[in-house]
Amino acid sequence: NALNSAYRWSVRKELLKVNPIEGRVKYAGTPKHCCETSVESLDELHRVAGLLMSSKRSEVCGWALLIEGCSGLRSDETVPLKMNVSSQEPGGLTPDKKNMAVRRAEKSARINPFVRVNEGLKLVLDAHKIWHTARYPSSPYYLPGRDRAALGHLGKDVMSKALLRLHKVYLEF
Repeated sequence: NALNSAYRWSVRKELLKVNPIEGRVKYAGTPKHCCETSVESLDELHRVAGLLMSSKRSEVCGWALLIEGCSGLRSDETVPLKMNVSSQEPGGLTPDKKNMAVRRAEKSARINPFVRVNEGLKLVLDAHKIWHTARYPSSPYYLPGRDRAALGHLGKDVMSKALLRLHKVYLEF
């Protein structure tokens, strides 16, 4: 694409007469949207999260799935959430613990910087806090990355890769 853009620019500026790759074959695949492959029930959400949590390699992805499933947040909005921050910072709970501050993704049409903490999300956050204290006590993030020394958060594409691996395993059966 970059090369094609450079050639098109060169033709516009009359540096070249023709774009030599203008008629090339494009290899972009058909995108899959999350609504096409989303879970159909809370039971299915819990089963998939349980499968992810069954391995230490992907247990953080299991927590990400539960938090996103109970809150409606996107991965871009979930990974920067921090624990023990003020109620105005991403991950911070309001004093009544009924809302959590988030930083909305650029693609999101929503402007409300808070997410309602419903009963399901409250249970997930309570269980998550116990897990986080036991496994990643020094990490400030809800979803810590694998490098404990760096204290960074989970990469925003890790979740989709883990779900894709899981999907491929189940397609083989």
